[in-house]
Amino acid sequence: MGHLLKKDFRRLLKQPVGFFLLIALPVTMASLISMAFGNAGNQVMPHVILAIEDHDRSLVSDLLKGAFQRGQLADIFTLEEFEPGEGREVIEKDKASALLIIPKGFADSLLHQRPTQLTLLKNPGQAFGPKICEETVTILGEAGDRIVRIGEGPLNILQNEMDQTEIKDQSIAEMAVLINQIMRNGGALIFDPLITLEEQTLQSGTRNNRATLFTISLTGIATMSLFFVLNGLAIDYFRERESFTLYRILASPLTKMSYTLAKWLYLVILGTVSLLIVWVLAVTFWNMPITFSQILPLLLMTFLVSTSTAGIISLLYAVFRTRGQASAIAPAIIIFFSIIGGGMIPIQSLPAIFKHIAILSPVYWGVTGFQRILLNQSDLSQLVLPYVLLLVISLTTVILSLFFQQRKIAV
Repeated sequence: MGHLLKKDFRRLLKQPVGFFLLIALPVTMASLISMAFGNAGNQVMPHVILAIEDHDRSLVSDLLKGAFQRGQLADIFTLEEFEPGEGREVIEKDKASALLIIPKGFADSLLHQRPTQLTLLKNPGQAFGPKICEETVTILGEAGDRIVRIGEGPLNILQNEMDQTEIKDQSIAEMAVLINQIMRNGGALIFDPLITLEEQTLQSGTRNNRATLFTISLTGIATMSLFFVLNGLAIDYFRERESFTLYRILASPLTKMSYTLAKWLYLVILGTVSLLIVWVLAVTFWNMPITFSQILPLLLMTFLVSTSTAGIISLLYAVFRTRGQASAIAPAIIIFFSIIGGGMIPIQSLPAIFKHIAILSPVYWGVTGFQRILLNQSDLSQLVLPYVLLLVISLTTVILSLFFQQRKIAV
C-alpha cells in the first residue's frame, strides 16, 4: 500500500497545478469572507469625499464647512473646496461622492430667518457615499434652523449691530440678558436631560461579533469545499481504469483491498492538508482567535472530518459506473449536503425545518464540531457526539466502498 501512496504523490508532485487549483477554492472563499467582515473586529469607517462650492464666503458658511471636520465626521469626510462652477466636473469624473453648493446670501437669509436652499449634487456612480452626504447635510441643516429659531433675539441684535461701525455696550448687555433667559428656560432640556443613554457592548470572552461571523462562515465553507477538493482528486479512480493502470497494478502482488485503502488514505491525507492550510491562513493572516487548548481538539476534528469526507467520496466513486455519472451526480449530492448542513448558509440562519433535517448531513457534524471548538472553546469531553458520529461515518463508508469497489474491479 505504501508503494501505491508513493505513486500517487509522485504523480501529484509532477503535476501539482490541479491540486493547488482545488486548494484555491476554500482559500479564495475564506479570503472573500475576511474582506467582507474585516480582521477580527476592526471597525472600518466609510470614507467620503465631499466637494464644496462656497458662493457665500461668510462666517456661517465657514461654520457649516467646519462641522464636517470635527469629531467622527472628520473620520468620514474629506472636504475639497472648489471655485464656483468647477465642482460639477469633479462629480462627472467620479472623484467625489457629492457636491455641496452654498448659495450667495446664505448667511444673511439664515440670520433673518428667510427661506434659503443648499444644493447637493450626488454622484450617480456611487451607492453609499452620496446617501451619507445627503443625510449629514440634512441633519446639519435642521440643526442650523433650530439654533437660529432658539437664538432669534440675540441674533437679531447682533445682525443690527453688524451694520454699525461700533457695537454698543447696551446691545452687548441686551444680548447677554437674552442668552441668559434662553439658557434658564431651555438649558435644562439641552444640557441636563432626564433620560440618558448608556451604551454597552455584549462581550463573550475576548471575541466580538465580527470575529464570530467570520468564524461561522469560514467553518461552513471550509467543510463544504473539502468535499469538492476530494471529489476532484477522486477522479483518479476512473483515470487509472481508463488508462489500464489499474489492471497493471492488480497484476502485481498488491490486492484490490490494498488499492482501495491506498486511494482512501490518499484522500484523507490531502483533505487534512487542505483544511490545515485554511486554519493556518485564518489564524496567521485573518486573526481568527484560537487558544493553545483548542489546537488538539481542532486537529482531531480536522482528521475525522477528512476521513469521513474521504469515505463518502470513495463510496460514491465505488458506486458510479462511469466518469459522466460521477461528474453529474457527485456535485449535486455535495451541494445538497452543504445546503442542509450549513455549508453554504450558516445553520443559524436557516428556517427551523432545515435545522431538524440538518443532522442527516455529514457537513453539519463537521461544521458543528469546528464551531464548538473555535467559538465555544469546547474541550474533548464536550465533542464526543460529533467525534463518534464522524468516526461511524468514516468506518461505514470505508467498508462499503471496499465492498463496492472490489465488485466493480472484478467486472
